[in-house]
Amino acid sequence: MHGRPRKPTKPEDEEARAAKSAKLRSLQSQFLHNHHNKIYTKEALELSAKLLEINPEFYTAWNYRKLALQHHLSLSHSDSNLEDDVINSLLNEELRVVNPLLSFSVTESALRQNFKSYGAWHHRKWVLAKGHSSVDHEMRLLHKFQKADPRNFHAWNYRRFVAELMKRSEEEELKFTTDMINTNISNYSAWHNRSDWRKETKLAGKQKVVEAIEVSRPTNPYAKPTLGKCFKCNQSGDRSSDCPLRKSALLSFLLRRGVRGFSPKEKVLTEEFELVHQAIFTDEDDQSGWFYHLWLLDQTINLDVPLLISSWPAHGSDLTATVDGYLEDCSCFSSMGFYSKTRKFPLVLYFNHPVEGVSPSTVEVNYAFSAKNEFIWTPLSRNNSGTARAWVTHLNFPDVKVDSSNTYSVEVSLGNTQGIISLSGFHYSHPLRFAFTVRILPHSSESAGEQSSMVAWKEEYFHPIHESSLIISVNQTSNNVDNELSKWHIDTINDEITLFRDLLSVTNCKIGKLTLARLLVAHDALMQQNKAFYKMLHSEEVLELYNDLMKMDPSHCEYYKRERGFALMREVTANKESLLKHCFCYKGLMPLSLASSICLRLNAFSLSQIGCIEQLLWVQMLDLSHNELHSIEGVMVVVGKMVDVEILRGLEAMQLLSCLNLSHNKISSFTALEPLTLLKSLTVLDISFNEIGAHSIDTTRYLCPSPLSHTGEWNVTDFEAAHIEVKKYWEAFVFFKGMPLMQLDIMGNVINDENFKSFLVKLIPTIRWLDGEELH
Repeated sequence: MHGRPRKPTKPEDEEARAAKSAKLRSLQSQFLHNHHNKIYTKEALELSAKLLEINPEFYTAWNYRKLALQHHLSLSHSDSNLEDDVINSLLNEELRVVNPLLSFSVTESALRQNFKSYGAWHHRKWVLAKGHSSVDHEMRLLHKFQKADPRNFHAWNYRRFVAELMKRSEEEELKFTTDMINTNISNYSAWHNRSDWRKETKLAGKQKVVEAIEVSRPTNPYAKPTLGKCFKCNQSGDRSSDCPLRKSALLSFLLRRGVRGFSPKEKVLTEEFELVHQAIFTDEDDQSGWFYHLWLLDQTINLDVPLLISSWPAHGSDLTATVDGYLEDCSCFSSMGFYSKTRKFPLVLYFNHPVEGVSPSTVEVNYAFSAKNEFIWTPLSRNNSGTARAWVTHLNFPDVKVDSSNTYSVEVSLGNTQGIISLSGFHYSHPLRFAFTVRILPHSSESAGEQSSMVAWKEEYFHPIHESSLIISVNQTSNNVDNELSKWHIDTINDEITLFRDLLSVTNCKIGKLTLARLLVAHDALMQQNKAFYKMLHSEEVLELYNDLMKMDPSHCEYYKRERGFALMREVTANKESLLKHCFCYKGLMPLSLASSICLRLNAFSLSQIGCIEQLLWVQMLDLSHNELHSIEGVMVVVGKMVDVEILRGLEAMQLLSCLNLSHNKISSFTALEPLTLLKSLTVLDISFNEIGAHSIDTTRYLCPSPLSHTGEWNVTDFEAAHIEVKKYWEAFVFFKGMPLMQLDIMGNVINDENFKSFLVKLIPTIRWLDGEELH
């Protein structure tokens, strides 16, 4: 554990363990008898205390003591003659049961019992939350304990709990972390507490313990932690004070409130960088300071306020829409074409943070048929939180006569009224307007006899494109970021880059290389926001750093490979010129649903996850074949102040996507493809030569919250009546049900056999080609 080798047990240790086990079994038997019969006598409680002294991890015993205490408290409340002293006596007695398990005498050389007992610490919180015990005594106990064992995270968690009960200010707690760091600069817990502060709030008059916030960590030890959803209030992160359980960064909290001595933000963060440099350069192998440096970097490069960073259509776009699937070669047009049989066209807004409150009252859409269009905005995410980075609504256009062709102007404005709010509680406050035109093509007589054709992903059908005007830039809306960025941001990142280059010139430190790579990526990202045509200057160096890290630290190779893939994606999507190198004109036969022949080819990139989706909203044909994708979901990352929880970002924002090639990857289940269920234009899908069906247990269902984990909400009676084997292929049923696929390739997967093909044909009524064969 923690790099410490196990020691072989001695014979006398085995004998002592056997004797302890025999005593424990006897106590457990007596205890369970008392518990099942609800015996709460003094003798019974003393027996449970002895049991807990031997095994403080016996949670049933702690719960029994809670029940016993509640029983005695109810008796005391029913007797009006009993005073508060009796109640205090009962609660203090309960604390005394916990004390032998947690108390520490500085004159002793070892702990008396298990100081990391979850049950003991939780029971102490439960007793203290009753409100009859001295919190001052608890703080004095903590001072002694943290002096003796400064890195015990149980004690730090308990300190946050007690500090909230005492209503200690954030300034006091920040000063305490500073004192602990000055005492021991390698105190990881103090650094962590400095940036990671859990607060208690009241709900229905009772204190709620903050442990209900679920925290998940990436597999890489250097990566920053991420928050999951609070299962008490069904909210992600710290959205508002209404959330009964909220988590915020201690220093960030003070900065946001503008507390005296913590403004301006730039001055405070500069001082924090100087402080953490002392830890990093004292011992570069000590991870304590590195984690805090990562948090400071996040504070520096991420803006608090939500901003619209991309949209589809983009500002100034000239679009050509067809309602019958027939469109001339796009190279003949100065505009991009797309298809919709229903004359409903998506309008997508993409923000830098997950937001809520996107509605007709906060986003105004004006065009010729606005009065007849009821705009319903939908978050593009697969949970029920009501928050997402990407939101979509649809524009309805009328039926166009055969002999007419009309162009309509559409204007979108937001930020004029409040209502769009990020998870951390910041309002969207940047008034923004963008406009585009849509030309609706009439029904074509030439298309009357046209039949949809099968897409062939062969090399000879893809030809380079030399005209960048065919590619729509989607990041023009990010210009409003300029005013939020200052010279300080750029200078700070440049200073950090210089500092870590100097460090790496004298030591080959892997975490130093990782930090330098992150700094270079941050620098390019900031410069790209300031300059519309900025070239990613550090891309090659970043890629080389990750190549070195994969060789130096093979145990975390997958993480470095993933980050390298993201760096490559950022380079490809940086501007039109870099995108053009990977855009090709498809010259093969086309399905009617594909109005544009432009295909973005990111095949053979060694990608293990997908990123930069905000730059790809215009893509209708995408080739991701011959990569190392295990899933098409994006990463779960922390944005802003480590309190905004990023919703898993996959391809769901690409609402125009019609043809997708995912062949020759490492996808092992249909669960990993779930974002595709939100793409209503997807008609061609190639998932051949993956690993679907090769794994008996689909771990994806346990890593990510997913409706595919629950089948109870699905009524499968109608499908079973049609002899569709839902129970045998339930994941495939949930995934493919309702998808408008016309072409599907699934060969090369273990699951694919004649029975499964028969199942797909029955389930997907629109399908015409399966594994390259036309169905009759």
